[in-house]
Formats: sequence, structure tokens, C-alpha cells
Amino acid sequence: MNPYFLFTGLTSFLLAHICYILLFSKDLASSINWYKITIVIAVFVYAMLLFNYLSPHLNDMMIPVILYILAIIAMVTMAVLCNDNLDKAYYNKVLIGALLFMGSDSILAVDKFVNPLPYASIIIMTSYAAAQYFIVTGVIKRALH
Repeated sequence: MNPYFLFTGLTSFLLAHICYILLFSKDLASSINWYKITIVIAVFVYAMLLFNYLSPHLNDMMIPVILYILAIIAMVTMAVLCNDNLDKAYYNKVLIGALLFMGSDSILAVDKFVNPLPYASIIIMTSYAAAQYFIVTGVIKRALH
């Protein structure tokens, strides 16, 4: 694997996740319902299953991937726990965007660490662009209220 990609790619995406964690944490809901708890548990289980699938192939990338997965879980969790009473469109867009971001990263990880996937770059970039679109338009919608 290209070491330049590992440093710049992982670092860039990690910084994006951290920025989104900080952004989403500003609108946390005061109460949490079963729907949100279910999504957070599903995200955590999914991430652990993905890590289990990736782990035999990670070798010296084990620690960076663990840290990255924790950041993804935190980012999606913050999106799930946003206050959906403030603006439903904002909440839905941010949640869809966060889940698409996680999906894009998942496909990227499988493609890079396990087995190259057909059309991976198209799928990764399309889902990543859609994720950014949903998050940004949701945040802009929230800011305009």
C-alpha cells in the first residue's frame, strides 16, 4: 500500500471526522430515545464486525485503523445524538451523511486492506461526495434557522 496515501488519506479523513464530531456535539439532544440507542448500537456492532473482518490483513496498520474506527464511531454517534427536535431536515441530512461517510470509509478499507473491489474508486468517491453533500446541506440548513 502506498505510504503517502496512508499518511495523507487517513490523516485527512481523521481530521474531517474530528471536525464533524466537534460540530455535531454542539447540537446534542437533551434526551435520548430507543431509536437513537438502537442506531448507536447497530453502528458499534457494524464497526466491530468490519474490524474483525479487516484485522487479519492490517499488520502494522492495526493501531491506526483502531483509532480511525473509533473516530468514525464517535462521528456517527454524535450525528445520531443530535437534537432532532431543532430541525428534522438538519437531523436527517446529517445522519444520512454520517452513515454514508462510514459506508464510504468501509468500502475503502476493504478495498485497500483486504481485496481490491471492482469499481471501488467510483463507489467510494460517489458515496463520499454524497456524504459531504448531505452533511454540509444539513449544517447550512441548521445555520439558516
